[in-house]
Amino acid sequence: MKKLLSFVIFVLCVSLATTVYAGGYYGSRGYYGGYGGCGGNGWNDGWEVAAAVLDTVIVLDAINRLCYAPAPGVVPAGHWEIQQVWVPGTSRRYWVNQYYDQIRNVWVLGHWEERPGTPGYWTQSQVWVAP
Repeated sequence: MKKLLSFVIFVLCVSLATTVYAGGYYGSRGYYGGYGGCGGNGWNDGWEVAAAVLDTVIVLDAINRLCYAPAPGVVPAGHWEIQQVWVPGTSRRYWVNQYYDQIRNVWVLGHWEERPGTPGYWTQSQVWVAP
């Protein structure tokens, strides 16, 4: 545990140092004596910014894994159970336009009708049950 934390801190320090010095600081009389650079900002083409973001993501991922990793050898109490689950059937809803019913001698207005689609069924799934 201490080795991993020390390694994370070492990587953090190295990534910080490489990010800071990667640009070369092209300001007036900077590291390279004021020669060259992209407008004097020291961040060439955004590669240093991308490296800083990537280093930050890697370090944060390592810290999260360190903080939220389960203790080795600890098995949570509980067991798997197979449960039967009812999956309800589906139905299809559609619009029926108005029409004239000659038998009753009336106009039937437009309305929604629902027809059965697939029938319901039982299925099995595994569920972790804690005591």
